[in-house]
Amino acid sequence: MSTKSPIDTGLSLGNYFDYEDDDTAIARELEISEEVANSWEDPAFPSDGRSLYFDPLNPPRGAIPEQSIKWCSISQGEVQNCDRPTLFKGDTQSAFITQGALGNNYFVNALRLVAADAPYLQRLLVSSGKARVGIYTFKFYKSGTWRYVHVDDRIPCRHSGAVNFARNVNPNETFAMLLEKAYAKLHGSYEGIAFGLVEQALQDLSFAASVQC
Repeated sequence: MSTKSPIDTGLSLGNYFDYEDDDTAIARELEISEEVANSWEDPAFPSDGRSLYFDPLNPPRGAIPEQSIKWCSISQGEVQNCDRPTLFKGDTQSAFITQGALGNNYFVNALRLVAADAPYLQRLLVSSGKARVGIYTFKFYKSGTWRYVHVDDRIPCRHSGAVNFARNVNPNETFAMLLEKAYAKLHGSYEGIAFGLVEQALQDLSFAASVQC
């Protein structure tokens, strides 16, 4: 049986776009927003067990039950203590990220390193221009090219609204939970990014060569 993580073995077709550049991605984001009345719900990555697990009827042993998850919208003020959301503050606390219940410390550690150098992180944050209707666009360098991912702002939370997975220490800073969601969508589900190697995640997040000694 293969022990490779989904982040090593491939992408989830249909969950990302190979746009020519950021401007093209932003133009598509605008098109999506024009069809939204109040808050966008991503049909490709729905707010249910299909986005949490590859097989919602057979989640991994010890996984959080789907019924224990509440998908809370940032723009609708449903995420606990996130009443003045900002994608990236770029201050001394921005690299302080809490791992959460997913246990994907390899990804969180890679994200902490990238967030410590603002230009590297900002390159991934393609657009938050339609954040008021819950649309964000990110990109990752995967399999030799930039892959663009649109996500809505519904985050897996406890029923209290407390974020379940990765999150910034500052509850109003949102890039950690949203980038994690986009990375999960790129790989098919949150289960798909539950384990991996920090050097692989760094390569995806920073367009850097991965080197193992």
